[in-house]
Amino acid sequence: MEMNMFLNLIIILLLVAALIYAMVLNHRLSSLKESKREILQAVQSFHEVARSAEVMLSQIRQSSQTITEQLKTEMNKASLLRDDLVLLMEKTTSSSLPSIFNESHNKPKPVSYIRPRKSNTEHNFGENLDIYQSEAERELFEALQRLKGS
Repeated sequence: MEMNMFLNLIIILLLVAALIYAMVLNHRLSSLKESKREILQAVQSFHEVARSAEVMLSQIRQSSQTITEQLKTEMNKASLLRDDLVLLMEKTTSSSLPSIFNESHNKPKPVSYIRPRKSNTEHNFGENLDIYQSEAERELFEALQRLKGS
């Protein structure tokens, strides 16, 4: 009977060891499930942040396209103004050529472009627009006045 008791005691010890091991394993599995939930929440929050970043990037792209179009428009306007200024300068040069030469046939005087006289006070472009010869000059100075006012 001692042998039977000894075997029963060994089986009881093995069952207790298996029970303790099962409890430790259960604890580890439950902590793994908790960490899985935390990881899932972290992944979901990362997904939301990534989605909002995509939305913001698309808005930035749209605004940059709008700004690019506005800049192109402004550059085209500036190019047209530059062309107008070149034409005005050519017109001024061609209209002032006969008065460059004096009667003694000396060397031509340097071309001076028509400009309003500078005064000590700041010039108001809205006053005396009639001193400028062409309509393009008037429009240019009106545009300068609008830019100065804004």
